[in-house]
Amino acid sequence: MAASLTAARQPLALCTARQPMSIAIGLVSKPLPRSSRPTSSHLGRPIPARSMSSTPRGGPFSFHVAASFIGKDRRYDPSTHVFHFNPYNRIQQTKHNKRSRPDSGHDAFFVSRVGDTGSVALGVADGVGGWVDSGVDPADFSHAIGLVSKPLPRNSRPTSSHVGRPIPARSMSSTPRGGPFSFHVAASFIGKDRRYDPSTHVFHFNPYNRIQQTKHNKRSRPDSGHDAFFVSRVGDTGSVALGVADGVGGWVDSGVDPADFSHGLCEYVASAAYEYDPSVSSPADPSTPPSARSLLQTGYQSVCEDRSIRAGGSTACVAVADPSGSIDVANLGDSGFVQLRLGAVHAASEPQTHAFNTPFQLSVVPPSVAARMAAFGGAQLSDFPRDADVSRHGVRHGDVLIFASDGVWDNLFNQDILRVASRVMAGAGAWVTAAEGEAENGGTRVIDDLASLTEQQQKTTSKSAVTLQSVLATELVAAAKAASVNRKLDGPFAKEVQKWYPHENWRGGKVDDIVVVVALVSDDSKAAPPKSKL
Repeated sequence: MAASLTAARQPLALCTARQPMSIAIGLVSKPLPRSSRPTSSHLGRPIPARSMSSTPRGGPFSFHVAASFIGKDRRYDPSTHVFHFNPYNRIQQTKHNKRSRPDSGHDAFFVSRVGDTGSVALGVADGVGGWVDSGVDPADFSHAIGLVSKPLPRNSRPTSSHVGRPIPARSMSSTPRGGPFSFHVAASFIGKDRRYDPSTHVFHFNPYNRIQQTKHNKRSRPDSGHDAFFVSRVGDTGSVALGVADGVGGWVDSGVDPADFSHGLCEYVASAAYEYDPSVSSPADPSTPPSARSLLQTGYQSVCEDRSIRAGGSTACVAVADPSGSIDVANLGDSGFVQLRLGAVHAASEPQTHAFNTPFQLSVVPPSVAARMAAFGGAQLSDFPRDADVSRHGVRHGDVLIFASDGVWDNLFNQDILRVASRVMAGAGAWVTAAEGEAENGGTRVIDDLASLTEQQQKTTSKSAVTLQSVLATELVAAAKAASVNRKLDGPFAKEVQKWYPHENWRGGKVDDIVVVVALVSDDSKAAPPKSKL
């Protein structure tokens, strides 16, 4: 936080000795909650004011900030050369990474919340081009002004359980790495005793954002109960890591909050993905991403070493999506995933259980709890990442990848999920009726260019952004939530109870926390290049 204020307040006389430049900085006021996070000159997403604070701080005025930019020799595309300020995001850089800068040439900008004052700082900087003659990149100086903070300590944690914005792959790098496929990711979530609002209980993945937490801050967690999720870029490999974790509720009886383990696991797995260095792990092939199981192992080990997580357990389903066209999945327990392709279930995970309603689970068991359970002749279940089912799947243009906690799988059959997703994809015009000879599955094909559907669209009648992947996620959560409270229609969990315990007379759904992460696959080689607006 302090560094962002330093960038705004430091006398220019201390800076100009190194390199001259022009700069303009503004300071405006905006009421923010204490748990919000700042952001800077990368792409984010505006948050509806009602979801930010129920008691505005400092005054009645809010400032809704956006920016646009373009380098002088670049073709301008207003759909990608745009930034939406999100006060919940804090974007960190452990070093100057030129590839992650916005495509603004020597110019730079920043937007940041000002500590907990309720204000917002923003400004622009124009690197002086004359320094090129001295072999200096003017952008190094101007973009450094916009950095939000100092390099992070090694124990800092990124998480993606906040709101961002999906970025088309072509805007991430001028030379796409690894392959033609992009993964457009969004998530939705709701705690079991909470009222669901699809406009606020939603997350849009932005590969430019790194959201940091130096400690477990429960107030900043998404409203997902014991369930958690993450999405993160995988170093500079071009891959994306994503997954879900479902905290084991039985730990409540031991005075433990199950959310501490599940959210901590997701934070650590996301950190391992973001900080992945292929030159160390795979020096022979720097583009090779880590396996899903290895990320899960690293995250679990970090949880075990974290003294603030004294006990707990969770299931986990972790995946690494490679732009070459494959996805590596490690599933442990009864969370899981399903892959949909053109109106059909193409692949799906199988739950891992020791017994009915007893899934495989990663655990931290303190000696006191282990001793108490042993005294009564029992033991706490504790599985390991090596026990996860590992599978690898090829992807195609238009595939829908769905990762979810058992709040979905206990209430919706795969065919229910397929019906919801097919309705959304067809309604958006992504899956269309094929002409004769073009059909793959039931006369359906995928349109070539999904960009207009997967990029953020801000409608004038809505206070929240909508993308195809976010609609898929929110519709699935809404369907699972509705099924969970339906006492007349038996879901998968009810069928299992009736099978194993026929005298229980269980009917309807199962109320539970729900998390859904959706990745929509697009083959960018099929899309037409963006048209110039100049």
